Amino acid sequence: MKMHSITVELDSRDPGADQADQLMTDLEQLHPAVSTSPRGWLTVTITIPAEHVGQAVTLAIAAVEQAAGHPTIAVTAMTETEADAREGWETPSELVSVKEAADILGVSRQAVLDRIARHTLPASKVGRGYTIPRAALAKPMGLRAAIDSGEIDRADKGLTAALRRGEGGGDRRGLRAAAERGELGRGAPR
Repeated sequence: MKMHSITVELDSRDPGADQADQLMTDLEQLHPAVSTSPRGWLTVTITIPAEHVGQAVTLAIAAVEQAAGHPTIAVTAMTETEADAREGWETPSELVSVKEAADILGVSRQAVLDRIARHTLPASKVGRGYTIPRAALAKPMGLRAAIDSGEIDRADKGLTAALRRGEGGGDRRGLRAAAERGELGRGAPR
């Protein structure tokens, strides 16, 4: 369920202070803001949980019309994230635990902790654990970090080193064949 920001313009002009205060009280659990639109209509903006924008609009209209006693003439609706972005407010990056990061990356919890210790994965210490920005998990890691974290096993590490030295004809198939013959690590074949 997402939070939605819904602005309802009502068929009422120039609300008095008493009417605005009463709307704020009646809609308190929906975090209302009461104002006047540029055209002078009573405007109420609320935040409401809903599965989708259509549901949020239906619920908002019903709640605001019941509290105000006036019919709706216009509605603006969007997710709370979109409303915040339009206002220029930064939303904090989503943080995940070490276990969640391990699940996302498909590695062990210890591999994530090793990356944190080597500073190849950004993290913040929170209590006895760490939080990791979800965005950091989407970035591809370099070869060095993959080797250090254990994601590339020792066999691949040896094949990668041999490939860099030009052994096995310069491709992985040639390297695997050279490894099976026990020729790796003795320089490039002639």
